[in-house]
Amino acid sequence: MINYKEFNKRIPDSQYRQLLQKIKTDGERVVTQMNEDAIMILGHQMRFKLDNGFPIITERDLVSPGKGLSQFQMAIGELCAFLNGARTLEEMKKFGCGWWAPWVIAEKCGKRG
Repeated sequence: MINYKEFNKRIPDSQYRQLLQKIKTDGERVVTQMNEDAIMILGHQMRFKLDNGFPIITERDLVSPGKGLSQFQMAIGELCAFLNGARTLEEMKKFGCGWWAPWVIAEKCGKRG
């Protein structure tokens, strides 16, 4: 059981923003397996004290416009879909995760059979 600090005694964590800055300054440019440009750093870890509250990244809007599901809900849906053996975009969508659509195209799927 976690004994959370009182809300007004919690301290905002800046690890994520520091990581973003490190990626911008020290990251290596790569092309991902999906042929998307990216900047990466390998092996970085973050550790959070859970008594300070659940660590959720709020740098972006957590609700997808027009979809009604939050990014958090879609991430949980994605995990549930994988755990239940989903292998197609339609199966993923049944679990509330449709964000794979841009990558489920013949060109990108052909690489993996």
